[in-house]
Amino acid sequence: MSSLQVDYKFEGLDALIADTKKAGINSPALVKAALVNSSSEMQSQMRQRAAHRTGTLQRSVLAEIDPDGMSATVSVAEKYGIFIEQGTGIFGPLGTPIVPKRARVLAWKGSGGMVFARSVKGIKAKPFFVPGYEASISYIDNQFTIVSDKLMAILAGGAQ
Repeated sequence: MSSLQVDYKFEGLDALIADTKKAGINSPALVKAALVNSSSEMQSQMRQRAAHRTGTLQRSVLAEIDPDGMSATVSVAEKYGIFIEQGTGIFGPLGTPIVPKRARVLAWKGSGGMVFARSVKGIKAKPFFVPGYEASISYIDNQFTIVSDKLMAILAGGAQ
């Protein structure tokens, strides 16, 4: 997996929307509203869980509704998001730790000042994408249950 992205489309809505169009009802607006609400919720859940030292990763979680209004995508624009989500394991060649070539220790500027180490193995996973998605599932299900219930009630001659 080289990037973080979830595409979602609810099967069966196409047929329901086609039936409501035959009845003269503008159902795509209801579906699009549910997609917007669902995408926003998923984006929010992922952003809450993302590493936030600078906020760049959080801001890079993007939600987009497709022009057809029937599907949406939530993705992470920052290339390093995948490494935060899954961790990196050991960086060095052939699975060896990274060690200094010309000095006795590695050194870099960290959030609390200079950091020194004899070797570096990588970073542990700090999942935010999958947990954010999982936290959103019940909300998304609820959004589309409401839409399908409204559309069924309209088709059955109930209140709009």
